[in-house]
Amino acid sequence: MSDFYRMFVAQLKEIYSAEKQEIHLFPEMIQAAKSGELKKWLKIHFEETKNQVKRLEQIGSELKENLGDAQCEAMKGLLKEWMHVVQPHYQDDVQDAAIIAFIQKIKHYEIALYGSLKTFAKHLKKDKIESWLKESIKEEWQIDKKLTEIAEGHHIGDGINCKACKKSA
Repeated sequence: MSDFYRMFVAQLKEIYSAEKQEIHLFPEMIQAAKSGELKKWLKIHFEETKNQVKRLEQIGSELKENLGDAQCEAMKGLLKEWMHVVQPHYQDDVQDAAIIAFIQKIKHYEIALYGSLKTFAKHLKKDKIESWLKESIKEEWQIDKKLTEIAEGHHIGDGINCKACKKSA
């Protein structure tokens, strides 16, 4: 077993732990969101995240590796920030802007990790695994893009950030 392969498995364990930790916080994030659109997309991505965990379990099975014996310290640190995000004195739009920024930190971390893993799988000639990882990256990019749209707005209206800024002025 090469060092490269061992490093690949260690990184798989990291993302598996990260996704499992995130799943536990999703119900609280959904409940804290005030915007109906934000709640809707958080619920959609909650289901996608559950599927990403299943996909990672398939990868572990394919590799005959137990991915569940590691703790992702980076995600643990990010999730500690949650208490600073949800402040009862924030106005609704400000609360939603803070939630979006928080979730995007997590998404960017996951995108970086999934991207590296996909490249590692490619070099290890693990085509099926590369494909599964590619699917997870696609989902992470899509929710990141949707969160940006919610924050910045679209052609039919202002986004949460604009509304939050106006109400706070």
